[in-house]
Amino acid sequence: MPNDSDERKLWFEYIKTLNERQLQKSQRSGITTYVLLATLVGLLYRFGPQIPQFMAQADKVRASTTIFVLVTVAVSSFYGAVLGVEIFCAGEGDFRATPKSAEALSRTFYGSFAFVGVAFICLEVWTAISSFPQTKFTKYFLLTHALWLAVNIAFPLFSYRRLAKEAKDIKNPLPRFSPFRYPRRAVLPSVAWTFIWSALATVSLEQYLRTVPGYGLQPFKAAGITLIAMVIVIYMIARSIGNATQQQYFGLERDIVLNRMTPEEIRERYLRDLSGPDMAQWLDEAVITLDRKEEHLQQELDSAQGKVKEISAISVAYPAERKERAALAINRLRKALEDCVYEYDVLSFQTDFFVKSYKTPEENEALNRRFTAWAEKYRAFRLKAAEATRVLAELTKIGG
Repeated sequence: MPNDSDERKLWFEYIKTLNERQLQKSQRSGITTYVLLATLVGLLYRFGPQIPQFMAQADKVRASTTIFVLVTVAVSSFYGAVLGVEIFCAGEGDFRATPKSAEALSRTFYGSFAFVGVAFICLEVWTAISSFPQTKFTKYFLLTHALWLAVNIAFPLFSYRRLAKEAKDIKNPLPRFSPFRYPRRAVLPSVAWTFIWSALATVSLEQYLRTVPGYGLQPFKAAGITLIAMVIVIYMIARSIGNATQQQYFGLERDIVLNRMTPEEIRERYLRDLSGPDMAQWLDEAVITLDRKEEHLQQELDSAQGKVKEISAISVAYPAERKERAALAINRLRKALEDCVYEYDVLSFQTDFFVKSYKTPEENEALNRRFTAWAEKYRAFRLKAAEATRVLAELTKIGG
């Protein structure tokens, strides 16, 4: 008990520290949010009255739209290249399951990203085919970038839908591990490619500005202000959504005190709701669940074998009693067997998903050890399942 108490205290201090960090982060982001909100209000106050007059000039609107698209591609591609370099330098991260607190957030993020991406693609295509004067290089660049962006949006979504369909076809829960994972060796080529997009967008912008009449400064300013305002709005929305998981940390700290949670309960709750287990931890927990199912199956199998002898001793002159007792044993044994088979289907589907996913050498080593134990366990289960099937057939026969 003293060890459990010490471990519980360590968990509490750890969760408390995380809560304090979350509060400090919220306070800093709150100040940033107020500054950005004030900036947005200032922009609207300064340039808002000029919007109706500007929108009435179709040529300027088209020019500012083209500039906005090119500047957005240049800036976002450059930022993506910098982010890719940071990811590469940080090294491999843990491949963890999506925590329960972030499941809805992940769906919202991917849905919002797809919506914004499709809207931007439509804007790129409209800009490329518009009749406003522009170079052929700019047109082809916008159309090519729109196609590239469409592929990047569609491919992960179609992959996810295919995985979901496979899971649904075999009545298997979809893995909570994100299918959108790429090997580290693919990061640098992606960085180079996005940097090329940024450079091409800059060249296209420079060439396009040469074709714009003398009032080109005003459309450029309008495009820049629009981009700044949109970045501020997107950042504030993303920050608000990201803070939604903060209450989970406070809830866990409260429950540790009020519900006197054990270290095992705290760990399970933390992995499930906040951090998410890694692949090896998930498999270990799944095998523990399977062990419980197999233990229950063994109990039902032993009971059913005893029922075979018990029912066989009943005279055939009492078929109703033999049938009733056999039916009860059959239902219990069949249910236990189906539960085990289902758990094995879940693990088979999940492990196949893990094997097809990119893994680091450390993950490979951890998983290989577990897959070896898993294969031996499955061979032993097949023998047990065959015995349960034989007993079911025998109970069905003696039950009439």
